Amino acid sequence: MSLPRLTETPARYAGCCLALSSPLIRSLSALLPANPEFSISVGSGSGLLEALLMQYGEEKCIHGIDVFSCNNKYLPEENFYHVTGTREMWSRAGEAAVWLFVYPRDPYLIEMYLDLSGDGSVETIIWAGPKVDWPVFQPEFLKSPFEPIEHPSIGLANEEMIVVLRKKNL
Repeated sequence: MSLPRLTETPARYAGCCLALSSPLIRSLSALLPANPEFSISVGSGSGLLEALLMQYGEEKCIHGIDVFSCNNKYLPEENFYHVTGTREMWSRAGEAAVWLFVYPRDPYLIEMYLDLSGDGSVETIIWAGPKVDWPVFQPEFLKSPFEPIEHPSIGLANEEMIVVLRKKNL
């Protein structure tokens, strides 16, 4: 499926909760590692955001993770993996350098991933969602080995925010 042409102004696209813009894709892409390291996007849905990130940063490898009922439309099949339920983690999550959570629904899923992070190679976590949701998820991150380093707002809709967290002592 062809990818939409983004503009400088955030806009909503079918299959992606986050409003998308070219500045947002540039900003997020800069946070992702190059091959052979990889990133995962937990709850990737249609794969639109992830495919745009891979298109912008051709040397980037992103794996989308979602439940079986999800319909991946944009990511190559080799970059998309199913889990059986909303509280199941992908088996290779600990190998990823970056975890991306876009509009996550369940703080418990974040907690499960954070429990795994101490043993894994993850260095950066990106949380993106509505500003009103951050207070629900923030306590999980405060208990973790990660600390917020920035809240970039470039290319986002007014009601949305991104929090970038890095592993402490890196």
